[in-house]
Amino acid sequence: YIGIEGHPKDFVLLFEIMVEFILVVDVLLRMWLPLSHPTLWKQLWSLHEYHTKMSIVFLLLSSFPQTFFWEVIGTDTSAIWVAFLKIFKLYRVPQIWRYMGNLDAGSPIVKKHRILFYITGVAYWLLMINHFAACLWLFTERATDDSWYQEMKLQNAPEFEAYFDAFFWASCTMTGVTYGDIRPTNHLERWVSMFIMISGAVIYAAFFAYFTSLFLNARYYEEENLKKNEEFNQLADLRDIPESLTSRVHQYFNFIRSRYRDLLDASTIQSLPVSLATEMSLFVHKDIIQSVKLFQLGDPSFILSVVRQLRMEIFMSGDLVIRRREPADAFYLMKEGIVTVFATDDRTKIAEMAE
Repeated sequence: YIGIEGHPKDFVLLFEIMVEFILVVDVLLRMWLPLSHPTLWKQLWSLHEYHTKMSIVFLLLSSFPQTFFWEVIGTDTSAIWVAFLKIFKLYRVPQIWRYMGNLDAGSPIVKKHRILFYITGVAYWLLMINHFAACLWLFTERATDDSWYQEMKLQNAPEFEAYFDAFFWASCTMTGVTYGDIRPTNHLERWVSMFIMISGAVIYAAFFAYFTSLFLNARYYEEENLKKNEEFNQLADLRDIPESLTSRVHQYFNFIRSRYRDLLDASTIQSLPVSLATEMSLFVHKDIIQSVKLFQLGDPSFILSVVRQLRMEIFMSGDLVIRRREPADAFYLMKEGIVTVFATDDRTKIAEMAE
């Protein structure tokens, strides 16, 4: 909006007002749900954020429907000073990244498609960075009389065509791939170009390093799994372990790799200070705490004492969890899967419990 004179209008104006309405509803729900429906708010854990007094102020300013307000009072919304007042809305841009971070930490769907999830997040940031670089390039047209805008003969061109040309220039400049059709014509545009070039080199280098690390880590887990399977194959050959048992062990290794490879080991949590270990346990086991009535009805001190002792155990199909008359030294909370209760003859099915 700070680049193209005449914005916003028509569809763009309607879209801007609709986004502002969504932001207003968002901030109202964030204040209302924790007070009126705390249980529902706990289930929406991916939307939780920690706010300081200053961040609350920025959240409110970013949610104020400025475009709608200026339209009601009859102010020219294409004025530069109005566009600069909208800078508070930038506070909402990293909020999507924090939301994706919460999903990455606790959503089983995201864990299953983690590479695709990361690629989507990086694509979002690249598009946003290119968008702001394009807006900055468009702003140079307003700040100077003789600019690239005139050289490209865009004075009477549709607004979207001018924005698309600016977006194309920003993408080329940030990646270092330029065609020379759009070039700076004055000192301001040259300074802006140099800033975009340096920023683009740093940003894209960081993204390439991020993806390299991501794929190397993924390959590391694959190699660790292959190593464990190979070691067990050697043990199976040495000890003449039956094929059925060998197959179940391999299934266990593959299951751990695909579903629980990123879970913190209990020993890792235990090595932390008590207060930090408690917070980590509450986070790792938050889905169980929210779903089991024992925790919902219990005293907070009781919940904390139990959560500190929770340990993840994984049983494969056909494994025995507990047998009648065994010493009662533990109790189990089922996170996922199915458990079948048999009679003493080990064949008659009494009950079946699911998550």
